[in-house]
Amino acid sequence: MKKLLIAITLITCIYLLCACEGKIDTKVAYELQESCAKKAEQAMKNEYPLQRTYESHHNLKLNKCIIRVLNIGIDPSWKTTCTDEWLFDANERKKYGEYYYCSDRPDIPFGGNIEGKDCKNLQEWQSFVKKMMTE
Repeated sequence: MKKLLIAITLITCIYLLCACEGKIDTKVAYELQESCAKKAEQAMKNEYPLQRTYESHHNLKLNKCIIRVLNIGIDPSWKTTCTDEWLFDANERKKYGEYYYCSDRPDIPFGGNIEGKDCKNLQEWQSFVKKMMTE
């Protein structure tokens, strides 16, 4: 009887562990996002003190605080509004990628990279950003 009780207890524990795997408590997720926002603010003050347009997200899958920075301005050589945006880790300061484009002038060269590889187009970049900023 004692062995049966031990077996049932072990099976229950294994079941509960499997059922909870990959899930995170809402409160914990909120705290991670809040902590990430504070880390992002500090990282931006240290790395890009003049840059004001950014957003942060704690990527649960990677367990990383990701910062998306947008630098929108007039490109003096093309005389048009262009965007340079990049993603980096708030803790390690690792850059995940960068993309440069001018939305109103498709004739202007654009480009970027995602984790060291060439980024083919704006849609590929936006897909990567969405993945990093929503997981």
